[in-house]
Amino acid sequence: MTLSQDGTSEDLLSFIPSLQDTIIALLASSVTSGELTTAQMKDVFKLVLTAIRQTKRFLKNSTESGSLWKSDAWDGLLEQLTSSEKYGQATGLHAICKQARDATRVPEPREAKKAKKSKEVATVDEKPPKSKAKRKAEEVEPPSEKPQKPKKKKTKVVAETS
Repeated sequence: MTLSQDGTSEDLLSFIPSLQDTIIALLASSVTSGELTTAQMKDVFKLVLTAIRQTKRFLKNSTESGSLWKSDAWDGLLEQLTSSEKYGQATGLHAICKQARDATRVPEPREAKKAKKSKEVATVDEKPPKSKAKRKAEEVEPPSEKPQKPKKKKTKVVAETS
């Protein structure tokens, strides 16, 4: 591997897009033809997730690794999987495809997230979200008026041997 001055590999930068295109083509053709089993597809997705993690670890720059991996391609594959006759009910495949899609997304900068959040809060004129605090004793419904039946004790039956 040839390393450039900033420590990234030129080979990696050219290899990842071709790897992704090949894997997407393999999985998409399998969705239409059904040539791979669900277990085989899961194994391919595990390979993809490992490659994404290693790319992020190697590049250490999430925006650069996000530009190598295209999350839109994984969105398209997820749509094909969910509408497929063979893999439509394979929720495990859908979940692992979502993981790959989410792992390839470029995270927004913190400033953009804060601005987006404050804009949403300013434009929403609805009730504030309910807190997840426990209800007070007054809000809890009183127990039902029906008397509870006493529970019967189970007796152990021992077989006699002669």
